[in-house]
Amino acid sequence: MKIKSIRIKNFRSIKDDFEILGMENGISIVGPNSSGKTNVLKAIEMFFTGMENRYKYNVKNDLTFDMKGGQTSIVATFSGDRNSPSDKDFYSSYDELNNFLDKPKPISNDVTLYLTFLSNGSPQYRFFPNDKYKNHTRREKASEKQQEALSILLNKFSCYYIPSSKSISELIDSLLIPFVKKSISSILEEKLEDINNELISISKSITDSLIENDVKNIKASLSIPNNSIENMISSFEFKLEDSEKTLFYQKGMGIQTTSLLAALKWITNKETESNKMVIWLIEEPESFLHPQLYKNCFGILKKLSKTASVFWTTHSMSFVNKNVDEIVGTESDGYRTKKIIFSSYKDAVSGIQKSLGVQFSDFYSLSKYNIFVEGKTDKDTLRYIVDFIKNCDEQRYYYLNQAVFLDMGGVSSIEGFLKATYGFISKERVCVVILDGDDAGIKIANNLQQFCGQHQLSFVTNCDYILLGSNVCLEGLFPDVWIKELHDNHDNYFSNYHESVNDEIISFNIKDDKKTKVQQFFINKIQSSCDSKWLEKFIPIFDKLEEMIKKKDKKIYDL
Repeated sequence: MKIKSIRIKNFRSIKDDFEILGMENGISIVGPNSSGKTNVLKAIEMFFTGMENRYKYNVKNDLTFDMKGGQTSIVATFSGDRNSPSDKDFYSSYDELNNFLDKPKPISNDVTLYLTFLSNGSPQYRFFPNDKYKNHTRREKASEKQQEALSILLNKFSCYYIPSSKSISELIDSLLIPFVKKSISSILEEKLEDINNELISISKSITDSLIENDVKNIKASLSIPNNSIENMISSFEFKLEDSEKTLFYQKGMGIQTTSLLAALKWITNKETESNKMVIWLIEEPESFLHPQLYKNCFGILKKLSKTASVFWTTHSMSFVNKNVDEIVGTESDGYRTKKIIFSSYKDAVSGIQKSLGVQFSDFYSLSKYNIFVEGKTDKDTLRYIVDFIKNCDEQRYYYLNQAVFLDMGGVSSIEGFLKATYGFISKERVCVVILDGDDAGIKIANNLQQFCGQHQLSFVTNCDYILLGSNVCLEGLFPDVWIKELHDNHDNYFSNYHESVNDEIISFNIKDDKKTKVQQFFINKIQSSCDSKWLEKFIPIFDKLEEMIKKKDKKIYDL
């Protein structure tokens, strides 16, 4: 059973019909602050938790503020498979209820459920709100059958709301850990008898010890709380391992958030095993994320949407679905939420920019001048050398001194990021790219040239990007004698190393896990050097970067 559509009316800021369709691949909800995005999620949550009125609907707070005599209405249409073992029980009850009608509806896989709230805040669910029942049918019998069908249907869904206001630790404790406890307890259930016998043995030992010491009116008893293994398990340590294994809350917020989203997939799988359809309502998944992780996390959400119904609000273009049918827009008309229908993806992301009064590049915290590099050591090394030159000659590189080097986490990440954003950011900020002159760098340069050519964008060598040289990585710009010394002393730092018959370095590659140590080696060499001859290969690179940034600055900012 899946949700096919949901329609909201007279709920908080949402007065007019607000309908969401096409949920198979997740729904992005976009719009400015205070435009009602959160109210859309809250309405969906209210629908799936209304049976027990978990969030205590309140007419004063939840009914649209200027309504008099009206009702909040949330209507959902579901679609299932009558022949599926997991859906047969519902359709059996639903069909019985349908037959109670004076004019039964045609048999269909689609089912519509209506939720309204009475003036006292009580929820009222109905499958056939405007239809009459057969005269001979007792109202009590129809009511019982409707309650039965309702209970079966809603119990097929588990709805989880993830607010942006909660900490990741709180969400891990409330979402992941309970499912871990349940999963582990199911394994331990097989040992329940052995555990109880051991507890009896321990209790007897304590009692015997009391008796031996003339305390004869006390009897010890140890037992599993409520005879539930799950209640016996207090908690688990959730650790993440990169260079070091530590508790998840000791990692950066980006990694914490990414790990939480990854955990949602496992939770969904566990719920699916129990024949539950999961609904995830997520506020601003980009919160606390570094832009480098946007692509990863969006990919997690899209994969999650294959097995669950996922709705998320966002202010980031990186989290907007590419299919315009999977984007819902909101805007505020006074204090009321209005639904916006976008004609295209571009229309949707432009709407975000306009509504927030920001440029596309603001979402990535880009500076005035940006230089994209492949990795962290590239960024740190280049920044160190530019600052070194500045200390010697402050006026040499006016533009380069102001530039920010951005670590993209690998050459493939540069390609993905620029394909997704370059058409926007290149018009708003100075952006240049540094690529290694190896096969991977050349391949990415070719791919980006082809992509940009198809989209009428400029991506020209020595204008928008530079290659460091034939088979040259950043480390290859240092003097050959330093590289040879490094290899002589630490050949294990290299994944490959080649010299000609004349002892000239042909090519080499540094292992990823040794780049930090290599970086420190070169910095030590710089600090001990008595002259600046080691800059010989860097200067042409920096001169070209200065020229490129200057030209782009004039084009973008010289209005």
